[in-house]
Amino acid sequence: MSYLLDTNALIGLLFCPDILSEDANRIMQESDALAVSIASLWELGIKQSIGKIDIDASAEDISDACRRLDVNILSIAPGHIDRMRNLPLIHRDPFDRIIIAQAIIEDMVLITKDSIIPQYKEVKTLW
Repeated sequence: MSYLLDTNALIGLLFCPDILSEDANRIMQESDALAVSIASLWELGIKQSIGKIDIDASAEDISDACRRLDVNILSIAPGHIDRMRNLPLIHRDPFDRIIIAQAIIEDMVLITKDSIIPQYKEVKTLW
């Protein structure tokens, strides 16, 4: 089974493990098939620049940390964008929408604490 970390799960893994559920923490420690979307690094950069999140790490720092932990960084492909376009408008956050599409296309379980995402029946979630 492959897992895609939502931005909140990435923050938990790298900076704030106390926010992770027991299941999410266990999976992230045990799995050798973890990935994070490049959209999550983009989202973090935006949130840092507007003062919404106080994490003192650049995108390069986060990317390096992911590499050290064997977390692959998933690029956004045209197929992901096409799938996102066809998602129902349950969630309006563009970062979450592309991450949902990536999880569906790549057949990955999405590790997220976002309570809206499980409303998409096509995406498998865990928290």
